Amino acid sequence: RERQGEALGQSAAAAAAADEARMLRIQAEAKARADAAFQERQRKEELKKLEIRKSLDKQLEDHEKRKGEEQEAMRRQMELFKRQAKESLLEEVEKERQRREMQARYRQELEDQVRKDIKTRQLNDLLMSEVERRLNKSFRPGAGR
Repeated sequence: RERQGEALGQSAAAAAAADEARMLRIQAEAKARADAAFQERQRKEELKKLEIRKSLDKQLEDHEKRKGEEQEAMRRQMELFKRQAKESLLEEVEKERQRREMQARYRQELEDQVRKDIKTRQLNDLLMSEVERRLNKSFRPGAGR
């Protein structure tokens, strides 16, 4: 009986040792799977962070590029406005110069006409005879012109 009890004890001990070894192996496998899953999650999170960072960097780069393009467009527009304003001012100055020149010519023409009229009237007075003057008592030099 003792031998049977000893054999039974050894058999139970061996079964318990086998169960414990199996349980340790299962725990080790579960721990390895959990560690692998944790590492995979960490890797995915790092990739996601990297993608977000790249996306934000790209957005910032695009924003800076658009900002630069807008500033360049504004600079070109400002140059265009300055050039147009300068051209407009030069045109106004030229129009004013032409207007003054035209007024001066007109004034000169009027003065020339007045001088001519004065000479013509004096000549007409000299050419008119005394008889014509008496007949035309209402004659006034330059009247009717």
